[in-house]
Amino acid sequence: MSTLEYMIESTFGFDANKSFEIIKHFKALDKQVFRWRSIIGDGNCYYRGVIYSFLEKIIFEKKTILIKKIMLDIDQIFNAENENLKYLSLEIQNEILIVNKNLVLKILYLLYEILEQNQDGAQTCYEFLIKCFNFCKHFDQAMTFYLRYLIFDFVRVNKGKLYSKHFAINIGNMLPADYETSSGGMFIFFYCKINFFLFNI
Repeated sequence: MSTLEYMIESTFGFDANKSFEIIKHFKALDKQVFRWRSIIGDGNCYYRGVIYSFLEKIIFEKKTILIKKIMLDIDQIFNAENENLKYLSLEIQNEILIVNKNLVLKILYLLYEILEQNQDGAQTCYEFLIKCFNFCKHFDQAMTFYLRYLIFDFVRVNKGKLYSKHFAINIGNMLPADYETSSGGMFIFFYCKINFFLFNI
């Protein structure tokens, strides 16, 4: 908490008039948040945080059907024959296609099996998930690309709608240049829609 003021002042787009309000808001979280999970700030922190929370929710609610859905999605998305890849830059396409898809599918299948076969498998599954994100680069990349792709596809399909039209390109940077907008003012609304979409499947 003591570093919040520095963090806010060093953030892109810092507004001195809002700093006190932001610090006050974050300090209020201290009364509600009982644990903190740090995430590497490598440009994928938002995506990693959201997809990790999504997988965590699946594990503790034992929604194994969603693990199967993710496996099917991964198999289709991380595939050179995926027609939708043509909408992405060659650089992004290459990054997606060099991920070890078979390894990622095996990890997801293991998560599925642990939950299906063990009555108390959630905790074991959760510990395994943490290790996969921390020590398996391919799994970490696949999961962040998976969420980026879902967002990209959602925006592409809904391009003409208000919350897509004002989507900030610097946050969803998988989008090609013709999707770029100068305003990201509706991003919070869009962020809420994506979280609602993921957590209410």
